[in-house]
Amino acid sequence: MTYPKEIMSRKELIKQGYPPEFLRRVWNTPGQQVAFLLNPANKHSAIMYRTSELEKFIQKEMRAAERAMKLQTGVI
Repeated sequence: MTYPKEIMSRKELIKQGYPPEFLRRVWNTPGQQVAFLLNPANKHSAIMYRTSELEKFIQKEMRAAERAMKLQTGVI
């Protein structure tokens, strides 16, 4: 997917069609390198997302889901 900017806010990504729940899950994933606070000193600061890292995160999630499906279908 192509993004208009390298770094986008949560609101911009929601306008592009991403579910808010998914973006919240990305933000809460331990060790993620995708999302960050615009102003770390302010806990109510806007959450920004690196679009190149977001795409990698999505691909990783899809591979994990495919592996889980294969494991479920392989077990009798």
